[in-house]
Amino acid sequence: MNTSSNNTQTIEPLFQVEAHESAINSIEVSTDENQFYTCANENVIKCWDFDTGKCVATLSKHESFVNSLNIHKGILYSCDIKGVLISWDVMNYHPLTIFKGHEGKVSSFHNRNDLLFSGGVDHTIKLWNTSNGNLIRQYLAHTDQISQLYATIDQKRLFSSSMDSQAILWDVENSQQILTFKGHQNWVLSMAFDEEKQILYTGSNDCTIKSWDTKSGKCIKTYEGHEYAVVQLLLYNNKIYSGSWDGKIGIFSEKKSKGKFISAHAGKVRVIQMQDSYLVSGGTDGKIKVWNLNNESCVSLLEGHSAPISTIKISPSGAILSGSEDRNIIRWPLVSSYSKSRSRSLSLIQQEKEKITRFKKDFVLKGKNVSQTKVVVTINGKRCHVDSNLNVLEACRKSGANVQSLCYHPSLHPLATCKFCVVEIEGIGHSFKKCCSCATPIREGMNIRTDTDLTKESLRKSLLNLTSKIESRNMNLMSEKMGNSNELTDFLQSSNQCFIDNSTQAVTLDLSKCIDCGRCEQVCSRIQGISVFSLEETEGPHQSTLKVNGKSLSDSDCIYCGLCTYYCPSDALSEFDETHIFEQFLTQKNDYHLVVGIDPSLFTTISELYGKELGAITPGQIVKSLRILGFHTIFSLQFSSDIYAIELSTELMKRLNDTQAILPILTSNCVSSVYMIEKLYPSLIPHLSTTKSPNQIFGSVVKSYFAQKLEKSPENIRCVTITPCIANKYQNKLKNIQSENISDVDLSITVREFGKILQNHSIDLRKLEEDSFDPPFSITSSAGCSFSVAGGVLQSTLRCLYESQTRKEFPKLEMNEVFGIPNMTEGTLMMEGRRIKVAVIDGSSSIRTFLNKVQSGNHDFDFVEIMACPGGCIGGGGQPKSKMNILPKRIVCSNQITSKFSIQNPNDNSDVQTLYTDFFKSPSIHISYEYLHTQNFHPIHYSSLKTKKTPQTKRRQINENIPQKNGLLVLYGSQTGDAETVAFRIGEECSFKAKSRVLEMDSFNFASLQHEKTIIFVTSTFWNGSFPENATSFWNHLKSLSPNSLNKLKFAVFGVGDSFYPHFNIAGKLLFKKLSELSQKSLLPLGEGDYRSPNGYLSALIPWIEDLKKVLTKK
Repeated sequence: MNTSSNNTQTIEPLFQVEAHESAINSIEVSTDENQFYTCANENVIKCWDFDTGKCVATLSKHESFVNSLNIHKGILYSCDIKGVLISWDVMNYHPLTIFKGHEGKVSSFHNRNDLLFSGGVDHTIKLWNTSNGNLIRQYLAHTDQISQLYATIDQKRLFSSSMDSQAILWDVENSQQILTFKGHQNWVLSMAFDEEKQILYTGSNDCTIKSWDTKSGKCIKTYEGHEYAVVQLLLYNNKIYSGSWDGKIGIFSEKKSKGKFISAHAGKVRVIQMQDSYLVSGGTDGKIKVWNLNNESCVSLLEGHSAPISTIKISPSGAILSGSEDRNIIRWPLVSSYSKSRSRSLSLIQQEKEKITRFKKDFVLKGKNVSQTKVVVTINGKRCHVDSNLNVLEACRKSGANVQSLCYHPSLHPLATCKFCVVEIEGIGHSFKKCCSCATPIREGMNIRTDTDLTKESLRKSLLNLTSKIESRNMNLMSEKMGNSNELTDFLQSSNQCFIDNSTQAVTLDLSKCIDCGRCEQVCSRIQGISVFSLEETEGPHQSTLKVNGKSLSDSDCIYCGLCTYYCPSDALSEFDETHIFEQFLTQKNDYHLVVGIDPSLFTTISELYGKELGAITPGQIVKSLRILGFHTIFSLQFSSDIYAIELSTELMKRLNDTQAILPILTSNCVSSVYMIEKLYPSLIPHLSTTKSPNQIFGSVVKSYFAQKLEKSPENIRCVTITPCIANKYQNKLKNIQSENISDVDLSITVREFGKILQNHSIDLRKLEEDSFDPPFSITSSAGCSFSVAGGVLQSTLRCLYESQTRKEFPKLEMNEVFGIPNMTEGTLMMEGRRIKVAVIDGSSSIRTFLNKVQSGNHDFDFVEIMACPGGCIGGGGQPKSKMNILPKRIVCSNQITSKFSIQNPNDNSDVQTLYTDFFKSPSIHISYEYLHTQNFHPIHYSSLKTKKTPQTKRRQINENIPQKNGLLVLYGSQTGDAETVAFRIGEECSFKAKSRVLEMDSFNFASLQHEKTIIFVTSTFWNGSFPENATSFWNHLKSLSPNSLNKLKFAVFGVGDSFYPHFNIAGKLLFKKLSELSQKSLLPLGEGDYRSPNGYLSALIPWIEDLKKVLTKK
C-alpha cells in the first residue's frame, strides 16, 4: 500500500461530540441511520441523533461498565463487565430482556438470526433465548477467557477463540466439540471465517495468522511477518487483512505465507473496519486512515481525536463514526466520497455539513415555521400532497382520514404500543400489510388504506384489550358493580389503595388508570434523563405493566417536574390534587386575608383551557376571576421574579469578586433542577444560588413586609400561588425553606387545577371584564415576565448586574448553541474588562450532561441558568395539556407579551425599590438574606417530607440497639439534615472496631451521659441562634449540670452553619463552651463548617475528621 500518496486528503469532521466522561468502548448505528449508540466505562448507553450529534436518550439499566454493543434485527444488544447482557427496544428506549449467568465480564457476544451467543472471562460460552432471557445451553471446554465468537449462517456450528491459545468448532444443537484448532503459542485474539471455502483464520498474540481446514481441523498455512499481536482479521477479494499492535496492516494472499505490510500508525493498530473496497484503520496515535483496497493506497487522513482510537463504526451507507480515549465521538463523511477527486470530495463534505447546519438552525429556532418538501401519496384512493417530514398517522389526519391513536404524541418519539393507529400499506406484489402509522415515516408513492375490515378488526381488538386492562386493574369499577354491602367489596375498595402513590405530595400515580402506553417512561428517560418508570414484560394478555424504579415515587429519582402528568392520556399520573384545600381557603375568607400570586406564564397558556388562541385571555380577566372567587389581594409573581433577579445579581457579583468562590453559580429559581442536584449531584450543592425561588420569595414577602402593612400576623394570611410548576407543591412542605416555622406559601395549584376550580364555580374567563393587580406590587417589569421562557432568568440577572456596575445600557447578548449538549446555549458578557461566560440549559437530560462535566472540572462557565422543563416554565408539567407540539408557539407568544412591558431592568421597578427602602434596605444583607435566601441546601434523603422518616432515621433506630461498649457515640442536632449527614459520616469513618452509635441528642438517654467515656457532638444553628428542635431538650438538661460533673468524659464538637448569619455556629460554640466547663477534656478544638467556604462545610470537616481519627487511635 502507498502510505504517502500525494492524493491523500485530510478530511474535516462533520461533527464532534464529547459523548462520555471516559474512554469510548463501542459504537453502533441503527439500520435506518436515524440514530447511533455509544458506551464507555460507565453504566449507561447514550443514544444520539445521527445527523446532528444531539443526545436524544440515555439507557440506564446496567449496573456496571458497558463494554460492547451490537445491533441485530433492529434490536440493540449490550454487555457489561459484570456478566450481564441486555437487549433494548431502541424505538421506546427501554430494556426488552436481561441475560444473567456469566461470572465476570462478557468478553464477546454474537447474534445470528434468533440466537444470541456470549463468551466471558469465566471461560464459558452460553446460548440464550432472546425472547425471555433464559439460558438454553452452555459450551464448556476452554480454559481461559473467550476472545471471539462466530456462528455460521446455517446456525448449526459455532466457532470460538480463546486466550487458552486455541479455537474450537462446536455443534450448536448438542453443545459438543466438533474440532479443536491447536497450534498457536499464545492467546488467540481474532478470527475470520470464509463461509464459501469453509476455511477458518485465526490471529494470535504469537504474531502469526493461521488458516484451518474446518473438516479435518488441520492447519493449512501459517502467515508470518507481524512483530506483535494480531488483534483483528478481515477477508476481502481472496485476501486476508490483519491489524496488529505493531502498527502495521498486513495483506496476505491465501497461498503465500509471506505478505505485504504497511506501517499504518505510529503505535498500535487498534481497529480495522471494511466497507466495500475501502478499509478504515484507527490507531493509538489518534489518527484514522482510509485505504482503497483496489490500488492499496491511503486516500484519506482523518484527524480530530487527541487520544488513541478505541472503536470505529461504518454505517450502512458508509458514514464513519469514531470513538476515542479522549471521550469524543466524531462523525466523518461517507467512505464513498473519498474515491472522488479532492475538489469533488470536499464538495460532498461541504454539502453534508451544510445540511446538518440547516437542521441545527431549524432545531434551535423554536417556534419558527420551516418549509418542507412535499411527497405524493395515496390515502384511501385519494391522491394527496403531504409534507415529507410527517409520519403516516399525521399525513392521514392532515388529509382528512380519521385515524385513532392513544399512545402517540407529536412531542414524543412514536411508541406504537396502543395499536389503535393501525393502517394498511401496500407492499411488494401489491399486497397490503398492517403497520402502526405513528411509527412509520411517510414515503413517496405510498398507498395507504385506513378504513378496511382489517383495520377495523385491529381497532376492535385494541379496544377490547384496553377495556380488559382497565377492568382488571380498576378495583373501584369492580366494587361499584358488586354493590357496597359485602366483605369482598370492602376488600376490593381497600386493596385499590395499593394502586395509588401519593408519597411525593406533588405527583400522584394511580395504577388503576394506567394503560401502559409508555409515554411517561419515554418523557422521563428520553427527554428528562431521569428514568423513574419502566415498562416490564409480563405474562398474559396485557403484555407489559408500568413499574416505578423504587419502592414509591418518593423513593425514586423523581424530581417532581410533572412532565409525566402532562403527557399521560389517562390521568394515571396527575398533579397531587389540592383543589379541596383551595376551596377550604375560600370558605375562610372572613377569618383569613387571602392573597394569591399568578405566574406570568398563565398570560400565555390559560386560554388553551378554552380552546382559544394563545394569549387571548388577558391578565386582567384572570385577576377578575380571582376577585370573584373571594381573594382580597392579587399579585403577579413578576414582582418576586424581579426581586430574584436583583438578589441573584448581587450574589453573582460577590462570587465573581471572590477568587476562592465556587463557580459556576447555578440558578435556583427552578425547583425541580434544585431537587435534581440535591438528590443526584449532592457534591454540586455549593454551586447553587442560595436565593429562594420566585414562588417562595413571593410568600416570604407577603408574610413579612405585606403582613406588616396590613397590620396582620403571618398566621392570619393564606398565601396561594397559581403556577405551572408541580414541584412547588413539594417545596411548600419542606422545612428548610420556611421562615420562622411558617410556610412561605400555603398552597400552590397548577394551571390545570385552576381551570377545574373556575369550571366548578361556573366562571368563564372569556366573558369577564378586566381588573387590576393590587398595590403595593402592581408595577411589574418585562424581566419578571421573561422568567417564563428559558433564558429569561439569565438575561434579567445579567441586566441587573451590568447596569448597576457600569451605569450603561445592557448590550445584546449573543447566545450560541453548544454542540454535543442539546438545548444548551452559551455566550460571553464583557463587563469593564471582565469576561463572564454564561449558559442557559433547559431540559433535565441536558442539565445532567452538563453537571457531569462540572463534576469532572471540564468547564469554564461563571453563571448558568438551569430549567428542568423543556423551554422553561412555559413548558411546565402543570400547564394545560395539548395534543399538539404547542411549545414553540407558546414561546413565541410569551416573548411577545414580555416585549409589551416598558420596564426592563428589575432595579427600575419603583414598587420593588420601595420594598428595599422600607424593609430589606439592600440586596443580600442580613434582613434580605433572612427572608429571601434559603438557610442551606442539603442532600435530599428519599421520603424527606415531614411525615416521612429519612434513611438516616432508620439507621439511627438500628444503631440504638447496639450496646454502647461496641462503638463510638455520635450525638447530633439537625434542623434540615446537614448536621445529621455530618454525624453519620463521622460515625462511619471512625468505626474502627465496631459500628458507631449515631443518635439524635433528644433521643439519647440523658441519665446515661455520665457513664459515657467519649462522645462526638455535631450541631447546626437555627437562623435565630437557637439549637435545632431535636437538640433543645438535651441542651436544656446539659445547661443544668454543675462544673466538672462530667470530668471523665472526652468530647469533640463540630458545628455546621452559614457565616452570612450573625449567629453563625452559635449553637456549636455554646455547646463546646459548656462541655469544656463540665469536662475540660476536649479531644480537638471546635470544628466550624461553613456553607460559604469553597467546598461548603466539607472544607473544614474533612481535615477535622482526619485529626479526630488520629486522636481516637492513640487513645
